[in-house]
Amino acid sequence: MMTPEHSKPPRVLISYAHENDGGAHADRVYRLSERLRGEGVDASIDQYEPHPPEGWPRWMEAQIRRADFVLMVCTETYYRRVANQEQPGVGLGVVWEANLIYNALYRAGAVDVRFIPVLFQAEDVKFIPDPIQGHTYYLLPGDYDRLYLRLTHQEGNRKGPLGTIRSVPPPADPPPAAGPEPAKPPDEPAEATPAAPSASAAFLSFYTRSVAEAVHVTHYLGDYGPKDLETTFALLLKTVRSVAAAFYGDKSGLEINANVMSVVPVRSRRRADYPGLAFTGARWRPDAYSHVLILRQWAEQSNRVPQHLALPVHRSAPAALFGAPRAFLSGEAQVVGDVRNAEELTRLLVNQPEAVAGDVRAYFAAASFRSFASWPCVYQSAPVGVLNIQSSAPNIFGDSDRHRDEISGYLRPFCFLLGAAIAALNAA
Repeated sequence: MMTPEHSKPPRVLISYAHENDGGAHADRVYRLSERLRGEGVDASIDQYEPHPPEGWPRWMEAQIRRADFVLMVCTETYYRRVANQEQPGVGLGVVWEANLIYNALYRAGAVDVRFIPVLFQAEDVKFIPDPIQGHTYYLLPGDYDRLYLRLTHQEGNRKGPLGTIRSVPPPADPPPAAGPEPAKPPDEPAEATPAAPSASAAFLSFYTRSVAEAVHVTHYLGDYGPKDLETTFALLLKTVRSVAAAFYGDKSGLEINANVMSVVPVRSRRRADYPGLAFTGARWRPDAYSHVLILRQWAEQSNRVPQHLALPVHRSAPAALFGAPRAFLSGEAQVVGDVRNAEELTRLLVNQPEAVAGDVRAYFAAASFRSFASWPCVYQSAPVGVLNIQSSAPNIFGDSDRHRDEISGYLRPFCFLLGAAIAALNAA
């Protein structure tokens, strides 16, 4: 029986990933939700609200904020998306939910009992997200009753009535006894100094806080004007720079810059219709390209004015592109470990016309950075821009695929958030 303070039906949000299984997983989630609703639990899933009028980000935020419990249905796909290991633009709903959940866990010190892992298969226990690894999980359908008791606050044995304190007579004084002096008690051991958190744990705490702040800001981008959105860019890019710098062991003299390029379709074929843009290459012809990537803002803490640099994008020849244009077209990160490395530079420019290759070599020779990377920024499954990071040190993301994948996983949610900011600014 529920106690009076829990007399209202508990509100439960079920968070899950849509699997590529013909709808079987989504149907299991639906049947779980309906069973809970049939037994007095106010369960909610996205299938009940296919087109929320306030939009998905705000709907998710409101659902998580109001929920008494959030059931996280753990599968490999769910884990991959929560851990930002999915391809850009895939499973964005789960990414939003995960960032909101991580935000709540951070504020509660990772002990928020509202978030409950549930499984449909025992082998999925390894896919419980890291922040809730220590939480009690429920394997359905076998553990349904235990889960139901928890959701309805009926767990545990009932307390008996509280009795009165009984009186106990004091013990008699012992007779005095002669003998040697009692031994001195040993000195108390010095209080142990708590171990410092590992570098990875400290970084995860910083990263979780940064994502939470960025998510909070971007939820309300539709209400912001252009000035606020530019400020949002600066906030996100400052965080991106900090994330990138955290992966370097030696930070002496390290300089890292981050900037965003938004994509604009080429509607006019006359160069004169693009005033104020410094195009790469004097021979740029608008009629040969489908899109232009325009540098929107630098994140450097200096008095430098953002450059109005534009990069043309030719859809019919993606192999001849590198860096930001290729990241935009391919949907994959483009990483250059050392622009001073002749072999790597030759590989980078292998499909470039000699005139273009010469301009690129001259630019890199004069540039202050040694390595750079570009990621596509996606909004509603479509690329809307590119995040670029340049470093004064070589190998901006290490010299191994594992290291690159690790930092890509940390930065991918920021690409999504920047994509939302670009879309909001374009619509402002």
